[in-house]
This record gives sequence, structure tokens and C-alpha cells, in this order.
Amino acid sequence: MPFPRKYHCECIIEQSQDLIFEIVKDVTRYSEFVPFCLRSRLLPGTDDKAGPVGDEPRVFYAEMSVGFNHFNESYVSKVSCYGKDRIEAEAVDSSLFNHLKSTWLISTLEDGRCKVDFNVNFEFKSYIYAYAANIFFISVSKDMFLAFIKRAKTITEVDMKENNPKAQIT
Repeated sequence: MPFPRKYHCECIIEQSQDLIFEIVKDVTRYSEFVPFCLRSRLLPGTDDKAGPVGDEPRVFYAEMSVGFNHFNESYVSKVSCYGKDRIEAEAVDSSLFNHLKSTWLISTLEDGRCKVDFNVNFEFKSYIYAYAANIFFISVSKDMFLAFIKRAKTITEVDMKENNPKAQIT
């Protein structure tokens, strides 16, 4: 049986907790910026816009298609949003993974910056995928995490340009 893998990364960034939370929650846009994500969509009947109900998380389901060279696979992920500080995603229908679970912890620091803490645990069903992942595991995991941080910086830069028009001197 292929062996399980774990990855953890954290960083402190200038972008807001709300922005990072929305980027992580917006699964439908992953294919625009997450490496190896070919397609991402909400499953019919799910709604990622509503908030949590009481202490219960807001849950929705998304289909993810991932690929690299000749390897292309899809799986369904259950996404649970807890307030604005934690998102968990778990593969629930997958021929690709024995298990896959990621957790994002997002918090605002006293100085206004944001701490982002990312954990992923997974195990491929296929020995071929497990072997390939073993070779590139740390690099790919880091690239995927950094794609979210880069997305936040890009959105912030665009927002700053749109909301800071140049002064006109007459």
C-alpha cells in the first residue's frame, strides 16, 4: 500500500484574514491559479456563499480535476467552513486517494497582518502516483500553498489600483 504524506506550511502576510478565507473558500476559481488543477466546480445543490449555522460549519461539495502530463483524475471534496478562520477539505469520493484532508487556519495578528497555517495529509491509492508524489512532494505542496498567497497579493494589488486613482492636477 502507498504510504501517507503530510505537509505543513505557515506564513505571515499583509493581506486580510477575510481575503485569504474567501480565496480558499472559492473552489470554483482554483483552476485559474492552483498548479495542476485543471477544473473545479461546485456540485449541483451546494452553496458556498452562505455562512455557518450556529456552531455548525457551512458545508458544500466540489469536484476537482487535477492533472500532470498524462495523469488526469477527478475527485469530490467536502469543504467545511468554520467562521472566518478555518476551512477543512476532505476527499469523499475518489479513485485517486485513500485519504486527502487539508486544513487552513487563518488568523489576524495584533499588528493587523494575517497568519496563514496550512496542513495537508494524503495517501494515493496508486503506487505510480505515490512514487511520483514522493519525488516532487515538497516542491508541489509548497507551490500549491504559495499559489494562494500569490493570488491574495494579486487581488490586493488590483484592488489598490482600482481604488487609488491618480490625482488630476488642473
